[in-house]
Amino acid sequence: MTIMKNPLKTVLMALTLAGSLGASSTVMALDLLQCYQLAINNDPAWRATLSTYLADQQNEGLAFGALLPQIGASASIPRQRIDPEQGNTTMNNTAKQAGLVLRQPLFRRDLWQRYQQARIGTTLNDAALEAQQQQFILKVGQAYFDALRADAVLDALYAEERAFNQQQTMMQERFKAGLIARTDWSEAQAQFQLTRAARISGEINVTNSREVLAGLIGQPVTTLSPLSENFQFIPPVPNQLAEWEQLSRSKNPSVQVARFQTDLAESNRKIQQSGHFPQLDLVGQGGWVDNSATQQKLTNGKTLSAGLELSIPLYTGGRTTLTVRQAAYQVDAAEKKWQAAQRDALVQTRLAFLGLDADRANLSARKEAQTSGDLVGEASKAGYDLGMRTMVDVLQAQRTAYAARRDLIAAKYDYVQHLLQLKAAAGVLSAGDLAEINQWLTGPDEAIRIPPVVKKTTVKRRK
Repeated sequence: MTIMKNPLKTVLMALTLAGSLGASSTVMALDLLQCYQLAINNDPAWRATLSTYLADQQNEGLAFGALLPQIGASASIPRQRIDPEQGNTTMNNTAKQAGLVLRQPLFRRDLWQRYQQARIGTTLNDAALEAQQQQFILKVGQAYFDALRADAVLDALYAEERAFNQQQTMMQERFKAGLIARTDWSEAQAQFQLTRAARISGEINVTNSREVLAGLIGQPVTTLSPLSENFQFIPPVPNQLAEWEQLSRSKNPSVQVARFQTDLAESNRKIQQSGHFPQLDLVGQGGWVDNSATQQKLTNGKTLSAGLELSIPLYTGGRTTLTVRQAAYQVDAAEKKWQAAQRDALVQTRLAFLGLDADRANLSARKEAQTSGDLVGEASKAGYDLGMRTMVDVLQAQRTAYAARRDLIAAKYDYVQHLLQLKAAAGVLSAGDLAEINQWLTGPDEAIRIPPVVKKTTVKRRK
């Protein structure tokens, strides 16, 4: 994987776009790309991620600074009073002192290894931001399409409830007229109540999914652009599982994070090994002293000194050996986590790709099932009027028809979310993918308007 030279470039560009969309998006239908841009600007968790990234980027400079000369200054003005044991002369002394100390590390293996570790940490930080950005894109995309899915399912449930309401009303009138048995009316009434309960659950799902999306974009969700009615399956590019697996091995940012964490653990082991090595510093000092006394002239003047300072560790109670051993175990653990991340990325890639492969057949089958279900439902009602079908047959046919409609809705949104999951597992998901999927949505005239408060006492729904 090639780590981004400027990981914040894409983010900052999106923030600029988000600022320009902040005013208009509240009165127009929100599409997928607009929701993503608003989320970048308004989601506090994502903003915290960026701040953490910027804070961690300072570690390399801090580690390099430890290799440079360290200069410090000090000054003091002590006041001293001396009362001699013999004689009556009391001596007061005021000293003025100032000095500079310079320390330049010459051989500090620990500081050098910490700098190398910080450099690895910078690369790790870039990879971690890329991983978090792709997960954020996936999170926004899933929240958007979850809201659309819930609303589309609710539309189907409203239509189903209206149909069964009409059915049980008709059965009630026929029962009162003595044209049918009570069991037929009871069957129709029971089915209507079941459908009503499902519709209420659907309304709750709409509210919940809307709140999740609103929490990301930082504003209430009122109008969304849905998938086009003539939406068709589009194969992923590339359309071979082996190629997606190769992308996952080379570009998945979570795998790269695990690899750099292994490098970081190895660097920490070298730092701990530095405890066995001597340390050599160049130390220079310069000072100025001014002493005064009431009875005696003391020494005044300047002081200069320079030399080498060598420190050799001889015995530390076994701590160095134990920390090296501990670091070795940490390296082994990091390597195992790297292997686990590789396997997990491959599994997620395969599952998403196979899900897309199943979606291809599923979409086609669900469309046929919906068409067939509608025909069977109408035929069953006609057969009942002719005395060739029972009310149980009619209700079952209608249940099947409306279930086929909901299954088709699920198949459409499953495909879109599997595509996002595949790109995320392969490590190639970007805002450009959201822009491409955004073209599959309808325009403002066909947008779904979600009411601020879902009314649970009516079966009317937009046509």
